[in-house]
Amino acid sequence: MTRLLFGGGVWCCAVVAGLMLPLIWLDAVGHEGYRPERAELATAARVVAAGLGLGIGYLVGVRSSPGLGRVAVVRRWAITGGTAAGAAVAHLVADEATYRYVIPVESTSVDGADPVAAMAWAWLVGALLAVGAATVGFGIGLLRRDDTRSRGRRWYAVAAAVAVAGLLAVPEFVRVGAELATARFLPAGFVTVPVGQPVPVVLPVGRSAIFGDYGQEWSAEDCRVTDADGTPIRVRAPSVPFTDNSDSIVTVVLGTIEVPSTTSVTVQCQGLPGRMYQVGAAPTVDGPLGPLLYVPAWVLPVGGALPGSVLAVAVALVRRGQSSARQR
Repeated sequence: MTRLLFGGGVWCCAVVAGLMLPLIWLDAVGHEGYRPERAELATAARVVAAGLGLGIGYLVGVRSSPGLGRVAVVRRWAITGGTAAGAAVAHLVADEATYRYVIPVESTSVDGADPVAAMAWAWLVGALLAVGAATVGFGIGLLRRDDTRSRGRRWYAVAAAVAVAGLLAVPEFVRVGAELATARFLPAGFVTVPVGQPVPVVLPVGRSAIFGDYGQEWSAEDCRVTDADGTPIRVRAPSVPFTDNSDSIVTVVLGTIEVPSTTSVTVQCQGLPGRMYQVGAAPTVDGPLGPLLYVPAWVLPVGGALPGSVLAVAVALVRRGQSSARQR
């Protein structure tokens, strides 16, 4: 049971990484204002599917005993190819669900084309790529039959790498994904707040935001918000840097304000002369990533590091079970 849970945990980490990292990579290699299109993300998903096939093939090959006959090798290759194809299709289905429901992105299709047929064809291509990659990985693995003595130590290294990668990648995925899923950023009815001047603003119930221009030293502490009695209202910085990802003048959310009912407040900001701030409704983010922009800043990195930490515990439990079995 422990080994089954361990394998399931490793598989879940691989699936989540395969869904998150392509979006982060495409954003990192793009220019300012770049927004990955659905076709680019689908291509990246097929590359990941091929990578899964390569990894599955290699793991099966490297763990095959040297005494396997030709028939057994062919049978094992066939099972490996089927597993790789199934893993590829599962990943592509998860990718489609991610960019349909988690980060809603419009699919680009040829006029008159059947979207269901196009999706099925994309999944078939992904499965075939995975089978081909699994064949290559299986062959490489057969050439490098593994020694089991050092596997445990290597798994600890894998767990540490997963924890560090998650700590860095999860906040970045939320940032990029939220920008991609933003349906509206700076509202049309915003109020401009010049530096040094107290400006009365009527905030609607719910969450409002303070905006500024990207590229300068901004902070949620630049602006002080007080109610009609002079009581300060907290301005909360977003959990990740959040901008409209424009290719011209980039607007950034400096902080958000939440009020239980429509309230008249006074906003006064400090900064360099001539600087302007804007106050208006918080950006609209489609999908479930929007609320993650407003959690405490430590939640996302800690959540990202959690799978690696759990994996390290699972490795320790598996090795402990193996040690107990040998002592018996």
